[in-house]
Amino acid sequence: MRPVAIHVLMVNFHQSTLCAASIRALLQNNYPALAFEGISLHIHWIDNEAALHDPVRESLALQLKELVQTEHQEMLHWHLHCFEQNLGFGRACQKIFEQLPAEDCLLLLNPDTKLEGLGLMVKALLRAGDRVAGVGPQSFWDEAFEFFLPPTPLIDASFITSEAMAQSLPSFAHHRSRQFRKAAIELWQASQLTPVAALSGACALLRIDALKRCGGLFDPAYFMYWEDSDLMMRLNRNGYTLYIEPAARLIHAYTHHPAKSAMIEAGRKIYGQRWDIAPWWDAAHWPKRSGPSLMASLVVPIGTDLMIDAPDQTGTILWEFSLSADFVPSIGRFARDFQLPWSLLSGVASVSCFVRRISPARDDCWAITIADSSTALHLP
Repeated sequence: MRPVAIHVLMVNFHQSTLCAASIRALLQNNYPALAFEGISLHIHWIDNEAALHDPVRESLALQLKELVQTEHQEMLHWHLHCFEQNLGFGRACQKIFEQLPAEDCLLLLNPDTKLEGLGLMVKALLRAGDRVAGVGPQSFWDEAFEFFLPPTPLIDASFITSEAMAQSLPSFAHHRSRQFRKAAIELWQASQLTPVAALSGACALLRIDALKRCGGLFDPAYFMYWEDSDLMMRLNRNGYTLYIEPAARLIHAYTHHPAKSAMIEAGRKIYGQRWDIAPWWDAAHWPKRSGPSLMASLVVPIGTDLMIDAPDQTGTILWEFSLSADFVPSIGRFARDFQLPWSLLSGVASVSCFVRRISPARDDCWAITIADSSTALHLP
């Protein structure tokens, strides 16, 4: 295998502790094996609204310096990029990307992630051929690797149309859910390199030369959110292929909060106009169905794990957890019973969430309501 340099982009915006934990996990899980294979790591700490002195950042830099002095001095490099203003995620990354050599690779990595198996991703990418632009890991929500995160879709006109049709037609929503579940299970149970339509921007190993041929890393027009979807569309339109290496594993502590909604909506409008799919998103063309699907309700007191027993079931069944009543996309867990720790549930407790149990004999759904203990006790 030829000498390889990987440039890790870590964007910090007042989250130094989280960013540092992700970098430390990256080094602990991957650095010794990478150095042995002759793969060098360039850690790019990109600070938006950077503090003049950041004890967490400085402590991490010192740790890396000490690590370099003890072994593999030429295999680990620290790069600090400080911006006085908040440039946004996409613009800050693009500024650094423009300085990187075309023959190297780039690793996108969210602050709320922990990656193991980067060396496997590198080998898969280099062996796959020049028309393969990137490789991602199998992604999980939890540190026990029990909750599979959903496949990342390519957001094109076909995807938007099917999403809108599902809002109007219950039968089509059911069909779409089954199609998603089939593709998700194939990925979750994969044991070898698997082609996918798109990779998550939370963690993706990408060829820099392929990105440069497709207009760069991120379009600076996206302040935050949708920049990775735009990249995936450009790679797709230029004929590149993407893969998941299931032997590499990522923990992504995904959360969702209504405060994100304004930035998500702003990015969505830019994306719709950029790819000429804005009309397909017009809700007037796709009236929502008259009422919600029949679904049991389950109230979970604040601070409590979400638990659903399946006493009539034997063996392992599939549970889906979703923020959509149509269960597209869904997080998957293979188990007899369902237990979601409050540590995970709390990250999505401010929005609607739903659970589905899929087995040969049953297909049951629950709408989850988070309430304080006093409220929960008085519900019928």
